[in-house]
Amino acid sequence: MQVSTSTGTTTTESNKGVPVFPVGQMALFILVTVLFFLWGMSNNLTDILVQQFKKSFELSTFSAQLVSTANFTGYFCMAIPAALVMRQVGL
Repeated sequence: MQVSTSTGTTTTESNKGVPVFPVGQMALFILVTVLFFLWGMSNNLTDILVQQFKKSFELSTFSAQLVSTANFTGYFCMAIPAALVMRQVGL
């Protein structure tokens, strides 16, 4: 059994010039970054929008919470089908 030992070099010295993501993938990296930003922003606006729906549509507190519950139930219901599609496509 062989055990590797550290040579004492720091990670900044050994990783100079190593790109964070593969060359030619800049557009994909920017797309994923923007999509995660938009997803996070819309996720944070959900609570604010539910309160505005409550005022605009004269919803009860229970009905307003059903709107929020429906939003997050969508994540739960779509997780398995999305995973199956990704497995078929090979992403």
